[in-house]
Amino acid sequence: MLEAHEEFWNKELNDVEEALLEKNMNIAGWKRDPKKVVTFKCPFNHAVQIYDFKAKKSRVKLGPTLVHLGPDEQFTVLYLSGKTPKVPGAIQTIDLNLGPDFTSDIVVVETSDHTRLNLALAYNWHFEYDPNNPNSLI
Repeated sequence: MLEAHEEFWNKELNDVEEALLEKNMNIAGWKRDPKKVVTFKCPFNHAVQIYDFKAKKSRVKLGPTLVHLGPDEQFTVLYLSGKTPKVPGAIQTIDLNLGPDFTSDIVVVETSDHTRLNLALAYNWHFEYDPNNPNSLI
């Protein structure tokens, strides 16, 4: 309950963050109440980076967890390459999958005699980190 001298404070987020939070909630027609604490459900084996622009420090939370933003914090939105062949910025997300996962790509190589090769690559990957120290991912 608010005291007589207190008032609600609206937490402003940009349009990309709003859209990603709405996608994370997975509820049709859901809209965030700007007066409430901003939360994000970080899934298992994912990481979320939060930046405190007042202290100028980042922190990383590992899933599964519910991330709460402080008044001076914002999510670090990741713009990742995707599709085949890779296109920069094809994926926008707040959480990063730590793997293992499967990826494929097509790489065009030109030899010294101007012959072009299309190499189709497929590989498994994962991030190596210390699960007891989330900041090892920064």
